[in-house]
Amino acid sequence: MRRIGPADNSRIATWTLLGDWHQSGMFHQPPLLTIYEFRGDFPCLPELWDAKTETEFNTILAARPDSWKRSSSIRGAVEALLADSWSGTGGFPLRNVTAHDLHLLVYAVHCVARSAGFTLLGSLGAPSIFRATTRWQEMWAVAAGPLSEEQLRGSGLARYSPEMCWLMRKMIEAAMTGDKRLTESKYYQGVAHDSLEELHSLIREFRDL
Repeated sequence: MRRIGPADNSRIATWTLLGDWHQSGMFHQPPLLTIYEFRGDFPCLPELWDAKTETEFNTILAARPDSWKRSSSIRGAVEALLADSWSGTGGFPLRNVTAHDLHLLVYAVHCVARSAGFTLLGSLGAPSIFRATTRWQEMWAVAAGPLSEEQLRGSGLARYSPEMCWLMRKMIEAAMTGDKRLTESKYYQGVAHDSLEELHSLIREFRDL
């Protein structure tokens, strides 16, 4: 039996966080986990994880030493997106950013926005969160822009990250402007919905603006 190591633990924790944040957004419920509970590095790069032999692993590691230690936690990356200052994608603390990293980060920023909304602080933090989405879009263009359509299809749910960012920006715009058509929608009127009907209705309302 294969022994679980640090790399496995990092991935298990990451997918647990992602699952929680996904459910939170889909059904409008408070997230159970926050970015402050994950202080370890991002998982290693996929090519290192997918290495089939020790020789292949060592070859990749020798060519890209930073593929093992990613240099930032989810918390550190989100704080950089929310910070007052921004030195561009080149100054981002996470190195070798991938589409999967940004998939996780867009949900992490969603988590921040949703937590602020449930604590009635959404309007206060909205400008910083909206600014974070603009920075996220800049990073997506760098990390995913060079990918072919086939590569994007192979990235799984990560290829829908721009749509998730679009949805969050619409939500934040509604919070900042106090648009009653949105803040009084079915989605916002209840907590922990048992279907996706409320979210689907909200998306249709955003689409028609």
